[in-house]
Amino acid sequence: MKKIYAIALLAAAALSANAQNGAPLYATGSSDSFPASWDPAQCAEFVWGDGVYTLTADNLVKMKISTAQGDWDTFNASALQLAGGVSLTKDNMGQPLALESGDGDIEIPWTGDYKIVVAGDLSTITFTTDTPEPTGPAEIYLRGDAVGSWDAQPDWMFENVEGNTYVFNLKANSKVIPAGSDFKIADANWGTINYGSNGEVCELDVPYMWDYNASNATLSEECVGYVLVVLPSEAKGQLEVTFSNDEYAGIHGVAIDENAPAQYFNLQGVRVAAPENGLYIVVKAGKATKVLVK
Repeated sequence: MKKIYAIALLAAAALSANAQNGAPLYATGSSDSFPASWDPAQCAEFVWGDGVYTLTADNLVKMKISTAQGDWDTFNASALQLAGGVSLTKDNMGQPLALESGDGDIEIPWTGDYKIVVAGDLSTITFTTDTPEPTGPAEIYLRGDAVGSWDAQPDWMFENVEGNTYVFNLKANSKVIPAGSDFKIADANWGTINYGSNGEVCELDVPYMWDYNASNATLSEECVGYVLVVLPSEAKGQLEVTFSNDEYAGIHGVAIDENAPAQYFNLQGVRVAAPENGLYIVVKAGKATKVLVK
């Protein structure tokens, strides 16, 4: 019995050592309630009370939490992230989510006003919000040096033409995307829509599949026609984008040859004449799909 009691005491002592017990807990990121955006030296501080940490964040997009503030090395060395690769979603909103040591961002499923509660021993974090999940077409923009600003500019916002399909008609808006300049496709807050190339320099009239939060994109030659985007059906899935110097005729105004042979592209968007074993993007009858060639 004495041995078991001693083990229980040691476990309790270990838990107590890990507990913050009101020591400071900080947050930085993108929110109107934070003193500065993504500044680890000017953080928002959680309020301690009743054994938990509480923070209210208005217009929250993305955040990180840590038990230390200062420079990024100091902040990240004591940072916490959602455990086990779990993401915050509408399905686990309001539920305690496990925390672990790590400097990963906590991404918010939709921008809004949130109450954030962290357990006193830093074991869990819970998000709640009264901000409804947005409905209707997303607002997405071309952002970057190529369009004159990394801010979301109204005159660079895409038009939703059908479902998840969006277009920016460069010719109709007297716009040009120059060759060699960086840009991305994103929503107004760099939130759930934040896409760039996977390292390739993009060619015209080639469909590319871009990953979430990838590198800045550039074009091999200037684009003066249109940019066509298909958003992923699931959060942070792959975005399909095509740049063209052709006249945009509308997705219902383009004559499609149903009998035209399929065109194959690798995952970097390079056309492949004779595909061998591997995963490819196949474009046929105006539709792009992924196909495993064996």
